[in-house]
Amino acid sequence: RGDAYQQLENYKEAVNCFSKAIKLDPKMIEAHNGMAICQVKMNQFDKARKTYDNAIKKNPSHVMFQCDKGNLFYLQKKYKDAIKCFDKAIQVDPQCALAYFQRGK
Repeated sequence: RGDAYQQLENYKEAVNCFSKAIKLDPKMIEAHNGMAICQVKMNQFDKARKTYDNAIKKNPSHVMFQCDKGNLFYLQKKYKDAIKCFDKAIQVDPQCALAYFQRGK
């Protein structure tokens, strides 16, 4: 349901659904990612950062969360923080081309 609400741009309801999914399965990658994307769409940048931090804590080997968190900082013009996130992603997976690309923006 969260994905459907997200597609309809009903981000508040999408976040509610993603939150319920995370409570049922704290390691559900898609729910963390969907929630953070919706929070960014609603300009809730601090909440999105916390969502990414929580996702990274539960899924430390999933480099996309580091990349997405880096993009969040990039949107906020916090470039040094963004680079740190991309560097962490590269540490976890030195073959992550996306992290290198985003770090070079």
